[in-house]
Amino acid sequence: MMVKDLLLPNRSEWDTKKIKFHLLQYVSTIQKLTLSTNNLKDERIWLLEKSDEYSTKTGYALAKLNSGNIHDSFNWKQCIWNVKCSPNGQSVGSSPSILRPVEKLMSFDGGFAQGVYQNVFLGSRHGAKGYKECKGGAISYSKAEKPTASPKDSIRPTIPDSISPTNHSRTTVTASHLFSDAAWNSSSCAGGLGWVIKSSSGNILLHGSSAKRYVASALAAEALALKEGLSKAILAGLKDIVCSSDSRCLIQLLTGNKSVTAIKGILHDICVLSRSLNSISYHFMPRSCNVQADELAKNSLFLLSCSSDNSVV
Repeated sequence: MMVKDLLLPNRSEWDTKKIKFHLLQYVSTIQKLTLSTNNLKDERIWLLEKSDEYSTKTGYALAKLNSGNIHDSFNWKQCIWNVKCSPNGQSVGSSPSILRPVEKLMSFDGGFAQGVYQNVFLGSRHGAKGYKECKGGAISYSKAEKPTASPKDSIRPTIPDSISPTNHSRTTVTASHLFSDAAWNSSSCAGGLGWVIKSSSGNILLHGSSAKRYVASALAAEALALKEGLSKAILAGLKDIVCSSDSRCLIQLLTGNKSVTAIKGILHDICVLSRSLNSISYHFMPRSCNVQADELAKNSLFLLSCSSDNSVV
């Protein structure tokens, strides 16, 4: 069975009946997972690290925890841990002799590749020494290539669009203003979403609210509220939008280069929606200035808590 088997046909929503039938003990846990509606590519993550990246420290700890009484015939201490080698701090960049094995694995054609290698491995101390000795290997750049970035810039990390939704930062004077907010019950995990769209002159153009029976966290609820309001604004034909929320954490995620695994799908959807706009920006505002959206969200959550209608999800 695959995840797609637990979804409603042609929709990015959980099929509650199927989940209850196959995985009854995990119903609430699965329903808290918010799926992307814009085909976010699946990726592997390491749950034991906040960064989602694998580390030898947590990997070793997990291996020890699950080792049990298994006896390994391989002598790790003699063959691995006690092997005489250079200190970790001298493995790269400390001496030309240590770098020779690395150089033999690479092939360089052109100054750009040589510049990258110089910045990463050799640094200014070793200069371009040894480039001509590199033959046949893992990395090769053609002389015909004309990269737009400098060698130094090419080694800086980049952030994919899927975790950086702020494709536009400029907004016009006549931009519409979207105010969003959410109310979340930590006991039931139910969430109420509210949003208000105003013109540049302050007149209310649209407003709305909805409720979800299962939302993983308050942050996820805030992100869903903004996504829902943004979607309605785009459907109304608005092209320049200023988004305001009283969730400082959400705004920092939208304006920075960070992401949270739990709401990565929602952030991706916001990113996709923003691509259809001429301009968009995100701003934090105090809750006292977001009263209308806050009331809509709270009323929506209250009505859900008073209702026994299981059709609200």
